[in-house]
Amino acid sequence: MLTKNIAFIFAVALFVVSPLYSADKHIDKDKNPQKIEYVVFTEDYPPYSYKENGEIKGSSTEIIKAIFKQLKITNYRILLLDWDLSYDFAQHIPNSIIYSLTKTKERSDKFKWVGPVATNYWYLFANNIDKSVEKINISRLSDANKYKIAVEKQSSIASYLKNKGLNNLVETTTIMQSAKDLLDKNVELWAMSESVAYSIINKLDKPKSILKKIYTLKKRKLYIGFNLKMPDSIVKKFQDTLDVMKKDGTYDTIVNKHYDKIYR
Repeated sequence: MLTKNIAFIFAVALFVVSPLYSADKHIDKDKNPQKIEYVVFTEDYPPYSYKENGEIKGSSTEIIKAIFKQLKITNYRILLLDWDLSYDFAQHIPNSIIYSLTKTKERSDKFKWVGPVATNYWYLFANNIDKSVEKINISRLSDANKYKIAVEKQSSIASYLKNKGLNNLVETTTIMQSAKDLLDKNVELWAMSESVAYSIINKLDKPKSILKKIYTLKKRKLYIGFNLKMPDSIVKKFQDTLDVMKKDGTYDTIVNKHYDKIYR
């Protein structure tokens, strides 16, 4: 259920995008050259999705765009918002899509799924230039309860840690804020995907060596999520197109291009 704040923003968003969903087939080419049929939600989650020079980019973004192109669908719009907003909007706005989404037991019946589009490796990271890093000792996950852990609100990593009994999470609205909390020594640990963590650190003009892997959490797959009202025929077309992209090399070309940027 949406909170009051989320509900308010949700209402504003609907007011803004509702003309794009109008059942009226007449198109005013001066104001709306093409009726938007699909709204795609994502977040700042490099290398999978991020904004650069006003354009939303990333490996998953390119995969989404390539699928739309193969399906000859052009009437869509991608919006990059805070994750908690994207996650709530995608569940409540018909014909909406969200990426990159970890498929968990708690989420499985909230969306229709296509993928996987990527593989995530989760770790607990420490600030390697903080002298106190040598005092952090985690041999089992329960040991992490001794430390404050930065994590993004409504993320699958946050849910995972809560389900494991960790009650010392410092939840932020963005991944960037979690990273800054670690670098500013507001927390001792940061729970994040390896590729995303290094991408964020790169955006902050910091070296990879500033992060130290303290504990391995989980290996997870990332997917594209579809609002439950999305026709099954569309979802199937997305999955079939993605499968073809993996066979013909298109998928690998996209992914490798972005990962080369991270691990340089």
